[in-house]
Amino acid sequence: MSYEKICDYSKTLYDLDLKEIISDVEYRIIVEELMNVNRDISEGSEDSIYADFCDTTGSTDKMRDLAYELTKDVTNDYDKCRIIEAYLRQYQYSTSALGGHDPGSDMSTPSGMADIADRFLFETGEGYCVQYTSAMVMLLRLSGIPARAVFGYRYDFPFEQQDKYEVSSNLAHAWPQAYLQGIGWISFEPTAFYFTALDYTWRRKAKEASEDENSLENVLSAIPKAVVENGLENAADDNELSLAEGRVNAIRTTRQIIMIVVLVGLSIALLIVLLIFGGYAAWQLRYRFGTPNDRLRMDVERIKKYIMKRSEEKFEDRGLLSDFTARAPMEMKQDVQRVFEVYYRMIYRQSAYNSPSASENELAKTLRCQLQKKR
Repeated sequence: MSYEKICDYSKTLYDLDLKEIISDVEYRIIVEELMNVNRDISEGSEDSIYADFCDTTGSTDKMRDLAYELTKDVTNDYDKCRIIEAYLRQYQYSTSALGGHDPGSDMSTPSGMADIADRFLFETGEGYCVQYTSAMVMLLRLSGIPARAVFGYRYDFPFEQQDKYEVSSNLAHAWPQAYLQGIGWISFEPTAFYFTALDYTWRRKAKEASEDENSLENVLSAIPKAVVENGLENAADDNELSLAEGRVNAIRTTRQIIMIVVLVGLSIALLIVLLIFGGYAAWQLRYRFGTPNDRLRMDVERIKKYIMKRSEEKFEDRGLLSDFTARAPMEMKQDVQRVFEVYYRMIYRQSAYNSPSASENELAKTLRCQLQKKR
C-alpha cells in the first residue's frame, strides 16, 4: 500500500493524521524491512523470525490436543488467532491467580510460558494478563503461527482533555502478538477484563429493548381540614354573646393562620415538585429529541452518577473510565465497559461513522435503567 493510501486510510478510519507521525521515507523503510522478514519466513530460514517465535519447549500433550481441537477445521491464520483469543476469554479474570507449577517459571522463556499456561488452562481456570498471554502465545505456536508476548501499559484516556496524563505501574499490561505472513505483527487481547481490537472498531451486538419502568412519583400531603366554627345559638345574654363572638374570632384567626401556614407549606412543596418534575421532564425531552450522540452522552453521565451513588467505597470523579468500571456491579461490568468504549469511539474519532448505532444506544439506555433500579 502506498504512503498516500495508508495516510488516507488512517485519516478516514481512525481520524489519525499519519503524516504528522511518520514521513514517506520512514514508511518506505518499514515496508522494505517487512518484505525482508516475509521473505525469510517464506524461505523457512532456521535463523529467521519464524524459528525464533515458534519455540514450543515445555508444551504438554494436553496443550497440543487443545490447539489442534480449536484450529483443526480452520485454514486461515487470522481466524485461528481469533478462535484462540475467544476461547481464552471464557476463563475467569483474577489478579490473585497462581503462576506455573515451578515457582521460578516466568515469561522470559518458552518453557516458563508453557508451565504458566498449562496450570492456567487445565487446573486453576483463572488468571490475569500473564496467564492469558502465556496461554495464547503457546497455543498459537502449537498451531503453526509465530507468536510473542509484548509488554507495556494499557491506558484509558479520560472524558475531558487534560494538561497531563499519568500512567502508573498499576496500568502495566502484557498481551500476545501473532505474525501473519504478508501483514506483520498483529496484537490480540485474550484477557477477559479488557476489550479486544474487534470491540474497539466494528463491534455490533444486538440488545433486547427493555422499557424504563421507573417513573417519577409525585407525592403531595393531604390538605388539613378547616377548623369548624362554633355556633352562637346558646348565648344567653350580651356578655355571653361577646364572649362567644370573641371565641369565634379567635377560632377564625387561628384558622386563618393555619390556612396561611398550610398554603405556604403546600406552595413550597409544590415548587419543589415542579422543580424536580420540570428538571426530569426537560431531561426526558432533551433525551427523546436528541441525536444518538446526545443520548449516549446523557446515558453515560447517569451511569457514572448511579455507579458513584451505589459504590460502597467513596471516590471522586477524576474523569477516568476505569474508576467507574472497577466499581460497577460484577454482572454489569462487561456492559459498562462496552458503553464506555462506544463513548470513547464517538468522542475521539469525530466522524459520522463513529456515532453510536441503534443497538449501542439501546444498550446504554438499558444499562442506565438497570443501575437506576439498583440504587
